Amino acid sequence: MLGAAADQFWMQPGAPFQATGLANQGLFFKRLFDKYGVKADFEQRYDIRPRSTATCTTTSPPPTARSDLSWMGSVYDSAIAAAASDRKTSPQALKTLIEAGPYDAADAKAKGLIDKLGQVREAEQALVDRAAPAPS
Repeated sequence: MLGAAADQFWMQPGAPFQATGLANQGLFFKRLFDKYGVKADFEQRYDIRPRSTATCTTTSPPPTARSDLSWMGSVYDSAIAAAASDRKTSPQALKTLIEAGPYDAADAKAKGLIDKLGQVREAEQALVDRAAPAPS
């Protein structure tokens, strides 16, 4: 999403380009409780996101895992769509390209994933040049 809001992407020559996906990790306390002899006493009424899950299990129940994958997929697809619009390509084409990575900086530029190759000082100077008032 941050990338979709940027005017330009710069990378240093030789740097790797790899877009990673989303991750979500729940906290599970069952092993901790077992280690110290704590007995969690809950009654579970629903399959999706019960409060007892974190204390009585070591993994998410399938309905919770499906729910997490659903919202994470929605966020990922929205980010891809926004970036694809910015890059003037289709979401599917951008997704395929990103997921086929990693690339080095030159390949990323050739594939239209970034705009410029340069060092930090060059990027800083480009910002200063863009921010400078126009001559009158």
